[in-house]
Amino acid sequence: RAEQVEELGAHGQAERQDFTIPWLSLDGGLVFERDSNWFGNSLTQTLEPRLYYVYAAYRNQDQAPLFDTALADFTYAQLFSENRFVGGDRFGDANQITMALTSRLLGAGGQEQLRATLGQRYYFDNERVGLTPASPLRNASESDWLASVGARFAGHWSFDSTMQHNPRESRTERHGTSL
Repeated sequence: RAEQVEELGAHGQAERQDFTIPWLSLDGGLVFERDSNWFGNSLTQTLEPRLYYVYAAYRNQDQAPLFDTALADFTYAQLFSENRFVGGDRFGDANQITMALTSRLLGAGGQEQLRATLGQRYYFDNERVGLTPASPLRNASESDWLASVGARFAGHWSFDSTMQHNPRESRTERHGTSL
């Protein structure tokens, strides 16, 4: 009993904890362009498919303390992130691919006039690393759809609208609009 107390820290945690988590991410995309004319304006229209693959090996992290880590919001930027957590206390296991498609209308100077984006992530394995041992884990094979439309008009005015749609329950989970 005395030896066990010496090996553990003040709060029952091991004095030293470390994890080696191998991970790999591959990101690739293409940009196709064509000249276009909208309402008498000469524009460039793009079509931009993107694929992003992430593999991170599972390591049990239940005994590691949790200081400043949280589950990241599911956003378009998070679709292209290696880790579903923000903070340094957890690294999520992953075997997934994200597919997204963006189309833009660019003005003569290359300034974006209109953008539409649609993306979704596909999972090859169920999650095993949670924020805490009691945290619910994802077991679906695909994420929600993320869609975004943005435009610039009348000089310095811009509009952006985003939506997160849950295809399993056929409902919108989150949406936002800004002007």
